Amino acid sequence: MFIAAQKVGPTGRAIGVDMTPEMLGKARANIAAFTKRTGLSNVESGWARSSIFRSRTGAWTW
Repeated sequence: MFIAAQKVGPTGRAIGVDMTPEMLGKARANIAAFTKRTGLSNVESGWARSSIFRSRTGAWTW
């Protein structure tokens, strides 16, 4: 997500989806550190259950 944020620059967005509240908390802390280090504020993370995502083959690589 952070590499994507740097590639799209300040006019783009990088969005991550976390599967647990704990992961979301860690992501938000990392986002704050990234913003402080780079000056970019184009990253966000949200929470969603993995069961809402579908793939064409029914398989996922985690």
